[in-house]
Amino acid sequence: LWCIDDFSMESHVTPSARFRFDQHVAACGLTERVTLLEGKSEQVSWPERVDFCFVDGDHSYESCKADVEQAMTRGASCIVVHDTRSLEGPCEWLAEFRKRQGKSWDVLELPQDGGLAICVRKDMTGSPSFIEA
Repeated sequence: LWCIDDFSMESHVTPSARFRFDQHVAACGLTERVTLLEGKSEQVSWPERVDFCFVDGDHSYESCKADVEQAMTRGASCIVVHDTRSLEGPCEWLAEFRKRQGKSWDVLELPQDGGLAICVRKDMTGSPSFIEA
């Protein structure tokens, strides 16, 4: 698991977000499986291959678009973007994505928690399945 964060929102949080991140990863016993790339997503070296990407960055249109394009370039077959109903940048990105990628990607948008767009590449092997809880 690769995580990218610059922890820029931590100035008003105690203990620091980085400290809490490390604590949670250790508590889950995943220290050996999680790699943190500390910095802004446009400044760090992404892993060569990405299968799944969750985007919840600075919420600007440009950043959202750049993160999704990075994931797509690296082969992601599922990309989830947060705040697609509550913040202008992700909302604008989703409208454009639907227009440009609508033939190549299926999009399921959930309205809860500010909006969540689940984008699945149409050419992936097999069909998505949904489980009722």
